[in-house]
Amino acid sequence: NSYQYINKNTPRNSIIMISDNFYWYVSDANLFIDRPIYFSGYGVRQIITPEISKRLNEIKIVTKSKNYIEIKNIFKKENIHYVYFYNKPLHPKILAKAGLHIVFSNKAATIFYIQ
Repeated sequence: NSYQYINKNTPRNSIIMISDNFYWYVSDANLFIDRPIYFSGYGVRQIITPEISKRLNEIKIVTKSKNYIEIKNIFKKENIHYVYFYNKPLHPKILAKAGLHIVFSNKAATIFYIQ
């Protein structure tokens, strides 16, 4: 499974971006991935702070943008090592231009490594 792949095949200090910002997906990932997650939910109070808002926007850009330079800059600025997509990404060719390489894929998820 994809969570096992991350735990067995990535350095412990790797930062993982979960492409979907649906809270229940991130909650599952928090339970099973033993790595830092770039956005790990809203917290108990459900307050959207400026930092949470920024991270949600950056996840949206990575998930939906066709501007590979913008995507690449987010990864570099935020020091993100892997991106986890539930199912398949919308723009895999754009992600490849941004320096992402598929390291794991099945029916449920696709994981990219960022070079």
